[in-house]
Amino acid sequence: MTERAFSWSAVGAAVSVACAVSVTALVVHREMTGRTALVRPRAIGDYSPSEVKNWDSLVSVGHRLGPPSAGFVVIEFADFQCEACRKFAISTMGSLRKAYPQDVAVVYRHWPLPYHKHAHAAAQAAECADAQGVFEEMHDRLFLLQDSIGIKSFEEFGRDAGVLDSSAFAECLTTADSSAALIDIGVVQGLGGRGTPTVLINGQLLDGVPDSAAMHAIFRKHRKRVGK
Repeated sequence: MTERAFSWSAVGAAVSVACAVSVTALVVHREMTGRTALVRPRAIGDYSPSEVKNWDSLVSVGHRLGPPSAGFVVIEFADFQCEACRKFAISTMGSLRKAYPQDVAVVYRHWPLPYHKHAHAAAQAAECADAQGVFEEMHDRLFLLQDSIGIKSFEEFGRDAGVLDSSAFAECLTTADSSAALIDIGVVQGLGGRGTPTVLINGQLLDGVPDSAAMHAIFRKHRKRVGK
């Protein structure tokens, strides 16, 4: 599944702002100012992508959205309450998957940040939805209605996502094993992830977050390289 490095220098586009440059810096800034710090957008050339040695193990864990045969695979470590994660999931990857449904897949992995009050519970709710076969639907509802997290119950989110056994889902919310999220946190921190979303593409860790235009450009370079 691992593919060789991209040709990054030819890709020209802006990057979106990450939800967190680092957990510590944002927590301190929020405590002092009550706002999330703004990060200046960077050029694609500043991504400094680095190859990861354990790509096969990284991509084999998590929730795959898209066909198993996809040749362009994105791992996203994200937080359901992160605004930049919402933009990346809905606008960036949503548009790419819609344009190339057979060629693109996303592997979603959890990184609930400690200063997002409901992020860990949202991750658990997504795992409970997965137990009923509707992880992707729950993923989409949580991001689309991100402003309602903490206001609307996760049972309601579940019903909207297509959960059929509401009693089992409600029980799961109170008894679910949180190890999936905790394991993912340890993995992304071990990779040196600095904020959400942390993005890897076909064996490379990006030092930045592509917006929709940039991701489409990266994908076109990939297709050209593989002769499609």
